Formats: sequence, structure tokens, C-alpha cells
Amino acid sequence: MTTVGYGDFFPESHFGRLIIVFSVFIGTLIISLTVVNLNYMSSFNEEEQRAFKILEHLNYRNELNHLSQRVINTHFQLYMMKKSMCKKEIISSNLYSRLKYILNQLSKKRLDIIRKLQDNFASDVDKFQELETNLSQNLRDLRFNLSSMGQIKAKLKKQKIYQDRLLENIETSLKITRDQ
Repeated sequence: MTTVGYGDFFPESHFGRLIIVFSVFIGTLIISLTVVNLNYMSSFNEEEQRAFKILEHLNYRNELNHLSQRVINTHFQLYMMKKSMCKKEIISSNLYSRLKYILNQLSKKRLDIIRKLQDNFASDVDKFQELETNLSQNLRDLRFNLSSMGQIKAKLKKQKIYQDRLLENIETSLKITRDQ
């Protein structure tokens, strides 16, 4: 729909070429709208993203618990093996070296998961710090506005006093002019 073929069939008239150009643009538009729609449908909205992050965090915690159990179990097996064997048997034992290897791998995975959890926590902390900064800025603005309102109120009181004095002076002037 967005191509004109291999060149074995082609339009010979100007009207045919115009139709082909129009159909190429329409085909490109349809493909691009489809891609945009698929992208929109596959992306998370804010609530879905928050739920996904919570589920991801819970999954990491479950995986961490599982790996911790395996680490403890492997440590216990190594301990029991050391207890039941002499040093020469332990050194030559394939099982002992295999358990040591597994223990190291599990410890590495456990540390990776802990780092991922810390990264998630750090991004949440950054968001909270940003919110705190915005809140403190809004509070400063509010305090400034309140103090400005207090100053305006004081100015209005002074203005009221000046108006009252002016009215008294005008009334006094009117009395004087009536009496004459």
C-alpha cells in the first residue's frame, strides 16, 4: 500500500500518477496511525505504571526471600559437610566446591535484587523530595500572599481613617458655608 511495486506496472497518465501519489500518502498515513495507536495501547497510564511498580517491588521481595532461603540452606549444607568430613575429604569433594559456587552465585543474585530494590526506593525518595520542594515553594508563596494581604488590610484601614477625616472636614466646611 505504501509502495508502487517493482516497476513492471506503472501509471502512464498524469491522472494515474496523481492517484498513485495520493494512495502512497494515504497508505503511509494509515500505517503511521496504526503504529501510533499500537504504541498508545501498549503504554501504561499513570495508575497502571504505579500498580506495575508495586507488583515489580513485590516480585523482587519474593525473589529476595526465596534466594535468602536458598543461601541459608546452602550454608547449612556446607556446615554439615564440614562437620561430617575431614579437611582432606572436604578439599577433594566436588560437592563442596559445587555448593561454594552455588552459594557465591546466590549471593550475587541476592545483592542484585537488593540493588534493584534500593534503586526503586531511591527513585521514590527523589519524587518525594521533589514534592517536598514544590510544597515548600507553595507555602512560601502562600505566606508572602498572606503578609501582602495583611499590609493591604493595614493600608485600607489608614485609607478609611483618611476618608472619615475628609468627610468630617467636608461636613465642617458645608456647615460654615451654610451659616454665612
